[in-house]
Amino acid sequence: MKKRLLFAAAITAAMAFALTACSPDKAAEENGGGLPEIENGISGEIREMNITELDPPFYDIKDRDGVSVNGAFLCYASENTAVFAETRYDESEYSIPNDRNEFWWTSSIYVMDIGSGEAVSYTVNRPNDVDCAVPYKDGILYVADVLNDEETDSVSYDWQLLYNDGEKEEIVDSNLNYGGGPKPFLTLLNGTPVYVVSGSDSAGAVVSMMKLTESGPEIIQLFGGYWTSAENNKSDGKHIAMQLYDNSRDDGTGLVTVYDENGVVFEDSGNKCFSAIGINGDYVLATKSAQSDVEKNTVTAIPIAKDKEEFTIETENPMWHYARVTDSLTAMYSDSSLYMMDMENRFIQPCQTPEGFGGAKYLLPMSDGRFIFNEGNGYFIMNPQ
Repeated sequence: MKKRLLFAAAITAAMAFALTACSPDKAAEENGGGLPEIENGISGEIREMNITELDPPFYDIKDRDGVSVNGAFLCYASENTAVFAETRYDESEYSIPNDRNEFWWTSSIYVMDIGSGEAVSYTVNRPNDVDCAVPYKDGILYVADVLNDEETDSVSYDWQLLYNDGEKEEIVDSNLNYGGGPKPFLTLLNGTPVYVVSGSDSAGAVVSMMKLTESGPEIIQLFGGYWTSAENNKSDGKHIAMQLYDNSRDDGTGLVTVYDENGVVFEDSGNKCFSAIGINGDYVLATKSAQSDVEKNTVTAIPIAKDKEEFTIETENPMWHYARVTDSLTAMYSDSSLYMMDMENRFIQPCQTPEGFGGAKYLLPMSDGRFIFNEGNGYFIMNPQ
């Protein structure tokens, strides 16, 4: 069922937080012009941010003890749209936990207009677990973990790619076509649904880069002998950076590839292994976390374009999440702090954060010079000043 809802207060008025901060312009003035003071690729001056809290487009439901029994997961964001999955605690209804051993199941998915607060809701057939969903045609396209109906000694799950137009659900694809495997990564690239499946065939492990067209699922490219996961695919809205792991090696190495809806545009081999990756315009961002006291945590910008150069910055703590802000700015998160990387001038700067900030679960680009991050049960739109 599709419902249109209006949450007039979906975006809280821009929040003013007490924090001593220094914008690049102000820093430049204090230093007699130019960039803020930088040492070894790091600026200690805090970058000011315009911070707006984004409320999910549904009401908080509490039990008789005042404990919330529903929650929100932000699946996708763009300049004007946010897609939220609403989860409900249903231990009484579904005695079998989801694949994270929790009794939380997705009840609805909301496509929300960020500016107006208006949202369209789609009822999800349960029990399933959704964390990837994008707007598509007159409805939504999403990936769900669905309980396997076969009676076995242990609980098992199938993933399904589903299209929901508000009236009915249609199975578009499933793990049965790929020899099993974990839930795929799903996003939109230039308006085209693209998803990445890590499965297997008669020859062994294989990664299938897929897109959805009017005629159905189509293969973009196959990588035999490799595996990946949703966490190892990151998008800036135009391209996806993917870390592929060589199934024949036990050292966790492989290659990094960049692709769009038409195919691979960049491939960096050499049996590399990164702790996290991201993408922004002309660069793949790659984290290497220190494995010993003599190693350093680093962020390496790997150029996609031939006219760019690779550069590396040492960081005190490893960076775990990346999000494009502009072609020259990338947001990143580490150790309960947000940072901004200036790609053009090759330095990292800490960012102003909401009062009481305790750490970001993930970051999502919005394609218009802003990004969204999740902190605890809250969502915040960040606009660098």
